[in-house]
Amino acid sequence: MSKFILYEDPIITIRLSEKPAAKGHIEVLPQKECTKLSDLSDKEIEHLFYGASYSASMVFEGLGAHGTNILVNENNEQLCVHVVPRVEGDGLNFLWQPKPAAPEELKEVAKKIKDVLDYDLWVEQNPEKAKAAQNKGKQKPVGELKDGGDGKVNYLLKSLRRTP
Repeated sequence: MSKFILYEDPIITIRLSEKPAAKGHIEVLPQKECTKLSDLSDKEIEHLFYGASYSASMVFEGLGAHGTNILVNENNEQLCVHVVPRVEGDGLNFLWQPKPAAPEELKEVAKKIKDVLDYDLWVEQNPEKAKAAQNKGKQKPVGELKDGGDGKVNYLLKSLRRTP
């Protein structure tokens, strides 16, 4: 553990990196041992990124950085959010080679994302209608998947209604 802890609370630790990529390189770590963001609750993720954003602002103002990069590192040891101060001509290269996508593929991806965003916005604006629609689409209990007259469970129907 780094000797240069800048902030600590029950959810996160903010410290200077022991192997900095630049002057003022900060690491924001969850207190909970985990290797992926999905191991954390929404509240913990929000707090983790609030700490990273606040650290970026402090490095920007305190060290006179021209900007910052916030990078998430999910590895086999510990999840870490790196805040790397940037100055012009620092020689750091965090670029990757983008893969070109076909315009039709981009339209399809954009539509899928927009559909989810639109639905989430609709749910937020219409909570009663959303709850009613959710209850309407609920699956029948397995006991109700009986075949016509003999009372046996139709396993073909059951397999179609299973939750992955």
